[in-house]
Amino acid sequence: TKILTCLFVDIVGFTPVSERFQKSNDPQGLVTLINRLLSVLTDVVLSLDGTVITYMGDCIFALWNAPVDCDDHEERAVTCAAMMMVALDKLNEEMKVEGLPKLGIGIGVNTGPAVIGNTGGHNRFMYSPLGDAVNVAARLESNSRKYEQDVLIGETTAKAVPHMVEYLDSIEVKGKSEKLSVYTLSEDAIHAAHLADYWAVKENR
Repeated sequence: TKILTCLFVDIVGFTPVSERFQKSNDPQGLVTLINRLLSVLTDVVLSLDGTVITYMGDCIFALWNAPVDCDDHEERAVTCAAMMMVALDKLNEEMKVEGLPKLGIGIGVNTGPAVIGNTGGHNRFMYSPLGDAVNVAARLESNSRKYEQDVLIGETTAKAVPHMVEYLDSIEVKGKSEKLSVYTLSEDAIHAAHLADYWAVKENR
């Protein structure tokens, strides 16, 4: 059992993008587009020493503080969320020139205890965490559409990085009996992400 900071990121508005490629009879083009986005977002995770647990269609599940200990895992995860938004802006600029559709993402970040190790069957398994903190991170990601915020951050994570977040609301999350206080990125965090030399970090990995 470890204290982990989990991050889920998913494409917002995936259905109309998918329909566009379907109508043009270009399913391979859709896969190329999604892989292009996932590559950019994965580079951000890895540049901040995060662990990509799995890809679920157009979703990435990443975490910090496992398998390697990381004292500032909350800050790294929130920084990752901010830098993902910057990387997405840069990617959308490139794709606009190419006549490709603009993409949006929703991100959920949460910190808490989870059991992590190999889960699955006798013959096939994967390294993955189980716990309420993981579920809440996924729920925050899905609720980002409802609140029209790109990033939703859980209270435990927010308390560790008060300079990077601002309070948003108390919300009801499926599977939780009490409302959760949620936060989003502060203007300072977004500004810092824009100043960070992400592409240099990527090239020097």
